[in-house]
Amino acid sequence: MHNAFSSLCMLLMLCVTLSACASPSSHYKTASKTEIDGEIKIQKTMAFEQKRKEEEHVGAIAHKILTSNAQLCDTQHKDLGFTLWNAYFNHGEDREIAQTLYDLDHVYQVKYVYAGSHAAEQDIRVGDKIIAINEIDISSKKTSLTALTKALNHNNSDKVDKAIRLILLRGDQQLYKDIRPVLICPYSIRYDEKSMEINAYADGKMIIVTRGLYRFAQTDNELALVLGHELGHNIMKHNIKSSYNQALAELSTAIIEITVNSTGYKMPDILTNTIRTRSARVNSVEFEREADYTGLYMSERAGYDTAQAINFWRRMAVEFSASNISKRSTHPATAERFIYLEKTYQEILAKKNSGQELRPNLKANAK
Repeated sequence: MHNAFSSLCMLLMLCVTLSACASPSSHYKTASKTEIDGEIKIQKTMAFEQKRKEEEHVGAIAHKILTSNAQLCDTQHKDLGFTLWNAYFNHGEDREIAQTLYDLDHVYQVKYVYAGSHAAEQDIRVGDKIIAINEIDISSKKTSLTALTKALNHNNSDKVDKAIRLILLRGDQQLYKDIRPVLICPYSIRYDEKSMEINAYADGKMIIVTRGLYRFAQTDNELALVLGHELGHNIMKHNIKSSYNQALAELSTAIIEITVNSTGYKMPDILTNTIRTRSARVNSVEFEREADYTGLYMSERAGYDTAQAINFWRRMAVEFSASNISKRSTHPATAERFIYLEKTYQEILAKKNSGQELRPNLKANAK
C-alpha cells in the first residue's frame, strides 16, 4: 500500500513538472494523418527510385568491366545485355511501389538495358515484357528463375554468336527480337543501399558495393577502379586462398596449444587469439596489392581512365585516420598503395604505347 501511494505521488509530481515546461509560442501548422501518410508515400517512392537509379549506375559500370575482362576469367556466362525482374523481386512496400511505377506483375520484364550491348542495338527497352525465349513460353505465373535460365540455354550451342529468339510484349504490340549473347565473367553484382560504410568486397561469387562507397566515389572512373579491384580478388581466387590460410592458422594454433598444454602450462587465451589472427592474415596485404594491380588492368581494358582514378586512394587517406597513410593492417597503407598503382599505370601506359595486349603480368602457373 505504501509503495502504491509513493508511486502515485511521484506520478503527480512528474505531471506538475511537465506542465511547467516551456512550450512553443508561434502558431505552427498542423497536418492530418491523411496528409502525412500521403507525403510518406511520396518520399518512399522517391527513395525507391533513387535506389534503383544508383543500382543501375553501378550495374552499368560493372557490366562493362565484366564483359571486357571475360577472357581473363576461368569460366564465363552468356549475357544478353539486359536484366529482368517481376513483381516478386521486391518485398513489402517496395513491391507495391514497383508495381505502381513499372506495371510489374508475374511476367518478367526488362529492368535495365546496358549501353553498347546488342540488346540496345536491337531496341530492347526498359519495360518490355518477355513472353517467350527460344520458343519456350515463360509468361506463366509458375515460371521460376531456374526455368528462365533453362529457356535461355535451350537449344543454344556454346557458340556465343548464336542468336537467342525473344518474343516481347510492348504495350499491345508483340515483337520478335534475335539477340546475340556475349561472354561475361560469372559474378553477380549486389548494391547494398542500406550500408553507408565506404566499402566494397568480393566473395568469389559476387561483388558487393555499398551506398557509402557509391556516394564517396566522384566519377565513373573511380567506381570502375573499385569494381576492377574486386573482380581482381575473384579472378585471383583470393577468397579460396584466404580460407586455406584461415584453416592452416586454426590447425597451427591447435598444434601449438596442444604442445604448450602438454608441458603442464596453459597457453593464455590472448596469446592463442593473437597467433590465430596473425596467422590468418598472412598474405592479406599481398592479396590486396595483387587485386589493385590486376584491377587497374581490368578498369583500363574496359575503357576507363585509370590515370586520374587512382587519386581515389589519396581521398581515402584524407577520409580515414591518418595512421592508415603510413601503417598497414589487412590492407596496404594508402601512401604505398597510391605509389604501387601509379607504377602499375606506367606499366599499362608502356604496353599501350608499344601495342601490347593489356594483360597483367602473372607468375608462371598463376591465375
